[in-house]
Amino acid sequence: MRVDVILPTYNRARLLPRAIETFLAARVPEGVEARLVAVDNNSCDGTQATLAAYVERHPGRVASLFEPKQGRHHALNAAIRASGADVVGFVDDDEVMDAGWIEVVARELGKPGLDFVGGPYLPNWLAPRPAWLPPGFGGVIGAFDYGTMPFRYGGPDCPTHLLGGNAAVRRKVFERVGLYSDRYPYAEDLEMYRRIIRAGFVGAYIPGLIIHHDIPAWRLSKRYFRYWVYTAGRNDGKFARDAVDVADGPSLLGVPRWMWRRAAEGMALRLWRATQGDDPMAFAGELHAIELVGFLRGRWLAGQERRHDRSGLAALKFREKK
Repeated sequence: MRVDVILPTYNRARLLPRAIETFLAARVPEGVEARLVAVDNNSCDGTQATLAAYVERHPGRVASLFEPKQGRHHALNAAIRASGADVVGFVDDDEVMDAGWIEVVARELGKPGLDFVGGPYLPNWLAPRPAWLPPGFGGVIGAFDYGTMPFRYGGPDCPTHLLGGNAAVRRKVFERVGLYSDRYPYAEDLEMYRRIIRAGFVGAYIPGLIIHHDIPAWRLSKRYFRYWVYTAGRNDGKFARDAVDVADGPSLLGVPRWMWRRAAEGMALRLWRATQGDDPMAFAGELHAIELVGFLRGRWLAGQERRHDRSGLAALKFREKK
């Protein structure tokens, strides 16, 4: 089995050595050929030099590509096109791969029955965990752990979708469903997952497929949470508009009624607990209302998506502090 692990990166030369070293330190089972393919997505720091040094020192184990088109989906697509491996894996540059990661991929995809696998994102807190952090919003910071039992993706009780920072997919899947779309910024993984499920491929969440994900201070702000949830809601609205995903149950103005109800209950809770300081449940209620606003914009104001979005939360920009 040949496994290419894709690592897209942009202006994170200082993090790359750690990410690459954990890949090189991961155990590789007999009969498996594992290679890291790092994609420089038009960085302007020392990324190219860092990657060149690793490619020179580890020929055959580390390869690099340069993708000038900005955007994670462009980087991923360039690497998928260049890969001839049986299995394509995905990790990010702010993660640490567990030493058994390649072993788990080889075990699960080395036998028939599964077409893709994902696993937990265990948080590496780089700043204190805030008291207001709401339950159910692990996606905002990239912290997911669904317990010790595996489960199938796509079922009625599945609590998540395949996440692009910790996944492995058979190459035949991309040959069938195509590459990542540029229509859904920050939600390309979710849109790809829905295409994979609709095509009938079978995947599983594997608790042993572990990565450790950095949670820096700049992600631990209410402002960032509001922006992220608004953007996610807008993409969900675009999904509904484009029939990428069909909402369950009755709708009102093209929005599922349960979303209206949840937003109303959330704002009522937010107002009721307004005097209780950093109440995580109250903040969760506010976020549900913000998500609804984003959904409405994505569902009904699609004609403005390609314009510079100057409205409120969507105009906020977040960059990692140097």
